[in-house]
Amino acid sequence: MGEVDDIAKILESCVPCPDGSGANFTMIDSGTEIGQEILGYALCDLAREDSGRSQQMKEGEYVTTANGGQRKKPTECANCGVEQDDDVEIRACSKCKADGYCSKKCQLAHWPKHKKSCKLLAGIDKALTSCKDEAEAMGNLMRLMSKQNQPMTGLYATHAGMISSDDTVMPPGVPENFLWLKSALTEFGRLKGDKREYGEKAYKKLYGDLVANKQVWMHFFQRNQTHTGDTCLILEQLAHIYSARGKWDDCAGVLEYWEALIDIVRKLNLSHSKQYDLSCMADHSEHRCKLIQHEMHEALGRPDLNAPVLRQLIRLERSPNLQGIPESIQNKTNWDRFAEMYQTTASIKLPSTSIERLSDEDVAKVLVKTAEVSKSVKSAFPQFFQGIDASKTKQDAKMSLLSCAYCGKDESYLGELKKCTRCKEAVYCNRECQLAGWPSHKKDCNKSKKPKKPKKSKNK
Repeated sequence: MGEVDDIAKILESCVPCPDGSGANFTMIDSGTEIGQEILGYALCDLAREDSGRSQQMKEGEYVTTANGGQRKKPTECANCGVEQDDDVEIRACSKCKADGYCSKKCQLAHWPKHKKSCKLLAGIDKALTSCKDEAEAMGNLMRLMSKQNQPMTGLYATHAGMISSDDTVMPPGVPENFLWLKSALTEFGRLKGDKREYGEKAYKKLYGDLVANKQVWMHFFQRNQTHTGDTCLILEQLAHIYSARGKWDDCAGVLEYWEALIDIVRKLNLSHSKQYDLSCMADHSEHRCKLIQHEMHEALGRPDLNAPVLRQLIRLERSPNLQGIPESIQNKTNWDRFAEMYQTTASIKLPSTSIERLSDEDVAKVLVKTAEVSKSVKSAFPQFFQGIDASKTKQDAKMSLLSCAYCGKDESYLGELKKCTRCKEAVYCNRECQLAGWPSHKKDCNKSKKPKKPKKSKNK
């Protein structure tokens, strides 16, 4: 039974998990010949990786790839079809390890057909093996296929059954715009960490529907754990964008929705299977949510509202899931400094320096007083804070919306306007605006252009 021929059967056998938690399957378009071959190998690699946790392939049944992965050893020649036996040895392609050949002559004859997929298969192997977790592997895979202009489709498991990205009608119980969630998640995975804000258009589109149809979405989330976790990732990115721009009203709405989804993830986290145990994800997500909430209250001049927030941050940082945070930047360390500063400057002794033994009212008094002291110190010695402020301003500037250099139209989301390909500074709505603004931009563009490096002389 061939791997590629059985792709449809593999996909048809995929069913929702018994606990209704759902799963995602992102794949290459199987409508093309190369797509079918790549998809077949990719699915088989993922299947073997999953089954290998409980049962490893026997020695001699697999070959080790350049990146340390394992792939089933080819047993027949990809060119002439002869099978391996005592007289014929089938040797795998040294680059992708996917196809095998009985001789160098067969390998050379098959190369015109194999070369299109060889490089991609080696790239897929690297994407699936040289990564920390499944999310990073999927992001690597999506970026790889995007570079190769290889169309991607998706198959998603929900409590109501499997859904394809080509479906136009959703089954009962699934939000009408469910695929907007997957589009936003695709953008999140496709973009690298420092550029994920450029998926803002997809994030906003999803969030608008989440708010407009909140009852439908909440009913869906309560039966689909992993899709709820995926939505937390999108809302986190959107909250970062709003906080960088100082749009605290919008940020507060996102944070409220985000917290509600984290609560749902915790309630649904009943499975003991590691694959669906999202307690670690929930702790990390809530910690990041509370940090943004803490920043928001400070920016609005309401440090008193951070009493329950700080208490929750300290509790989360004691969780085994968040052991990687250095002690010097933990909120417990910060609180100890605040308590000491309060007792020194206010000349008032606290009933206890432990935040667990103090009421929210006492904690709020400490935070308000220390905020006032910090503000006074910052205004008295601004030179000590210039580096910190400059760094934060630079990070926030990355999230700022730009305006067309010709007509002045503002962006509605990051990346809507296109940069001048020469100077990478001026942005325009379209080609018409760029052409109309060229006479005034020409001098500035030439100044910004980096001079070419002189060519090295060949003469010694």
